[in-house]
Amino acid sequence: MHKPDAEPVSPLVRFINALLIGVILLLPAGQFLRIGNSGIYLLDPVLAIITVLLVFYYRLSPFHRLRTAPLAQAVLWFLGWNVISFIAGFRLPGIPEHLTAAAYLLRLSVYLVFMLYLLLHCSRRGIRRALLDAAVLTSGAFIVLGAGVQYFFYPDLRPLMYAGWDPHFARAFGTFLEPVVLAAMLGIFGIGLCHSGSRGSAAIVPFVLVSFLATFSRGAWIALTGALAAGIPRKYRLTALVITLLIGILAIFLLPKPGGEGVNLLRTSTIISREADYQQGIALWLAHPIAGVGYNRIGSFKTTESAPGSQRNNAANSFHATYLTVLATSGIVGLLLFANLLLTLARLHGYTNTVVIFLGILSLFDNMLLHPFVLIGLAIGSGRFLTPPSYKLG
Repeated sequence: MHKPDAEPVSPLVRFINALLIGVILLLPAGQFLRIGNSGIYLLDPVLAIITVLLVFYYRLSPFHRLRTAPLAQAVLWFLGWNVISFIAGFRLPGIPEHLTAAAYLLRLSVYLVFMLYLLLHCSRRGIRRALLDAAVLTSGAFIVLGAGVQYFFYPDLRPLMYAGWDPHFARAFGTFLEPVVLAAMLGIFGIGLCHSGSRGSAAIVPFVLVSFLATFSRGAWIALTGALAAGIPRKYRLTALVITLLIGILAIFLLPKPGGEGVNLLRTSTIISREADYQQGIALWLAHPIAGVGYNRIGSFKTTESAPGSQRNNAANSFHATYLTVLATSGIVGLLLFANLLLTLARLHGYTNTVVIFLGILSLFDNMLLHPFVLIGLAIGSGRFLTPPSYKLG
């Protein structure tokens, strides 16, 4: 059995570490990593390779260690039920996309197993510093690309409406082409940098926050406020909330708002569209309450209205709320197992507690907990920032 801090570092571990750093540094490329018009990203096969190597190296260690065993069991129960739900869905009529749905389920399985094994791998002293440096660089890239280059030089996403993207204007959406995804990634890495305990990391946090606010994502603002209120140690909580509130007020007045519905904080169009979306999700769940329709077959049932001139809708395979997506695809049993997975992850450490609260609230408004980039960011953040230097898993 391999020990987390075993020396010397083997060539296999060095190769895994190099791939991990490469994944982190590639994250700011966002949608440019998408392969053609498919829902597959360049990072998918890379993460699959890393996951296979981690499983080969650590065997079943995550299931045996005291700290990781509860999470390993929660991952296994959730994925196991989704496999059962997926198989049960073969009897449903009118679903031609079984192969596509199977690919989505496989990717979800890879991401969750990757997170589980990365949690153990990142307790190695040799990798923590390198991942922190990579995370700082990535956060800087999010700021430069999202709140710098894109926000000031390409503020209008309407030319890409034909490809199924929403017509965001005068908002930071970065290379992800969605303001809420950029906000989620900034939140994941910003919270991680705060928990890292590094003064150098803390210096970049105010810039992360300003970029976060420039997304004008009201759900993300609410989620961050809730995470600060519940996740930060009590003695720092009031100070953090006051500073965040002051920066938020300044940003509201100072950030450019040339016009458009997206920067209107009192907009109601998104509320109306979400209401219709929630109604569809609840109706689909009520028709299949126990096991759902199987992950990820929502596109076969969901009725969506594409924007004028759009050739496809990038939100056709999910509902806005993550919990509604899980409920419709895996039923009430799947939702309970998903909640157990989130609670188990939240109990691991201060970082995971804060970030699960943040993403948990945000996922009431947008399907972030199942978004590929968010899952990768959550896995990397949980692995790297979970363990301060004096803390070991197992």
